[in-house]
This record gives sequence, C-alpha cells and structure tokens, in this order.
Amino acid sequence: MSTDKDKQNHKTVESPWTKRKYVIRELDPAILGIFSKPDTPEVRGLRKRIEDKLEDIKREEKRQKETGQNDQSLLDAMKAELQSMYDKLQELRPLDEKEYENRKKIVQYGLVQPKLKNDDDYLDLGKDASFLWGAIIGISEVPSDYAEVLQSLFRQGQSDSKKGGNNG
Repeated sequence: MSTDKDKQNHKTVESPWTKRKYVIRELDPAILGIFSKPDTPEVRGLRKRIEDKLEDIKREEKRQKETGQNDQSLLDAMKAELQSMYDKLQELRPLDEKEYENRKKIVQYGLVQPKLKNDDDYLDLGKDASFLWGAIIGISEVPSDYAEVLQSLFRQGQSDSKKGGNNG
C-alpha cells in the first residue's frame, strides 16, 4: 500500500527522446553501492552536466511553448549535445555484462511507474533506459560525507562508554 510519505520520495521525469513520463524513486545508498562502481570525478562532473543539459532542454521547450516561437533546430542541437555527453559517459564507463546487469537492477528498483517485470520490459525502454539510470543515480546521489556519517553512528556508542569515566 502506498502512503503519502512514499510519494514524497517519488519524482516524475520525462525522457528527452521519447517524451514518455516515468515515476522514479530515490534508492538507498547501500543499494546503489551494491549495483554501482565508484565514479571518477570526471564521470561525476559529466553526470552533473547531463542533469544541467536536461534542465536546459526543459526550460527551452517551456520558453518556446510560452512565447509561441518554435525553434526545433535549437532543441535538436541541444539534444545532440546531450547525446554526445551520454556517448562520452559510455566511453568513460564501458558497459560490460556485469555493468549491464547492475544498470538493469538500478532501473528496476528505482522505477516506480511503469514496473519492469522482465528483461523484455527493460529492453523496450530503449534509449530511455540510460536516461532513467542517470536520473535515478542523480536523485539518489550519496552525500560526500556518507561514510563519515555511518562511521560516526558506530563510533558514538564507543565514545559514550569511554565518556563514563570511572562509572563503568
């Protein structure tokens, strides 16, 4: 049963290629850690630029709709630039069989609507699979101090017992 709190973790995204709308959710960093290789700073930066370009495309589409000026060549150029960023990302992180499975699992667990029931559902996403994977990773971004926060949770119990002094 879905609660309002569950829906707060959900985000609707629209594919820049197919214009299909998807509902995704943030994944726990532990789940991401299982299904993700650590990113290099270059890959993280590229992911951020991809997110920015997606926002730029959305803003431009909205601006054109509001002003009534239709400049498809500008949108096509922006989408071509986005595709080149995805190509560069693929170059930096080549997709092997294990990485394919990892991406499929991230999309499967992070995609709320529509649900993926089998490999064919995943393959039917086409280009949208990479977009969804990036969007799920983007909203599930692990805070830079995640390891420190976890360690402090475990150290806290240790330090509390030391603070007691002679009380034992």
